[in-house]
Amino acid sequence: MRFISYLLSSIWELIREPGGILVLVGVAGECIFEWTNWPRNEEQRKKLKRSFGLLLILGLAIELPESARLRKLAGDANERAAQLTQSNLLLALQIETNRPENRPIETISAHASILVKGDKFVRPPISDPNWRASIAFISGTNLTGSNVVFSLLATVADVEMFNILGTNRTDREYSVNFYQSHAHDRMTAKYLGFGQPNPGLGQPANSFNRVESLILQIPQFEMPPEADEAWDATNTDEIISGEVRATLNSSLTWEFEIPSQKHKYGVISCKKAANGTEIMPVPLMDFVFPPRFTNRVYDGK
Repeated sequence: MRFISYLLSSIWELIREPGGILVLVGVAGECIFEWTNWPRNEEQRKKLKRSFGLLLILGLAIELPESARLRKLAGDANERAAQLTQSNLLLALQIETNRPENRPIETISAHASILVKGDKFVRPPISDPNWRASIAFISGTNLTGSNVVFSLLATVADVEMFNILGTNRTDREYSVNFYQSHAHDRMTAKYLGFGQPNPGLGQPANSFNRVESLILQIPQFEMPPEADEAWDATNTDEIISGEVRATLNSSLTWEFEIPSQKHKYGVISCKKAANGTEIMPVPLMDFVFPPRFTNRVYDGK
């Protein structure tokens, strides 16, 4: 059945053009004379055989230029197909490059929501005009000094506080927004051991997937006014929970859970772990001479 279908299709292709019809008639005649004794008159047989031969030659003569034209059309079609394939590849590359996750990082901000265990008192909002905080996003799960990819800052205008009334105590939720537009706090960078604030700018947005830990360098929320908050380990806040959401190029977001920990030395940290997040140890340095301590590490305990 397939052979018959192929044969009919081939015959149809031949008879679509005059040359093809002549070739078909000439071949048919040749076959008749080759396989039969018709006509029995030898003189007529010779004449008809020559006639069919001439028809075959004429048909081939007509078909040769047509075949050349068809080959040219086929070549042109292949060239257009190649150009179309190249255009499609370039378009696919452009689409892939313009995907939000592949575009270079131009802007970054972060929002931290931190729940602090309180007491029975309702506290007023933060009012110190010199209040500052920073957040460092770190590639990997250990601070090396060279793997901080972004460092953002917040001022007192970027923090809000909400009292959460409970049965036996009043917890407090602090909402802090961090921006790259604030002047970079060099002392904060020196304190945490890193230099340039945002070396990750210009990298593809999906490179942020390598960020596995963060450090919040933020004053103790419940610290007594007279306390030396940066170095007095006896003055701590108890962080119940928290969340940090980083926003890149105003549309892409990454979220990090802050585990429960003791907020001391002005540090809160977290790193990714198998079952969520855990506290990341942070080595601390004292730049007062002579140093008030050595080999101190924040462990959240």
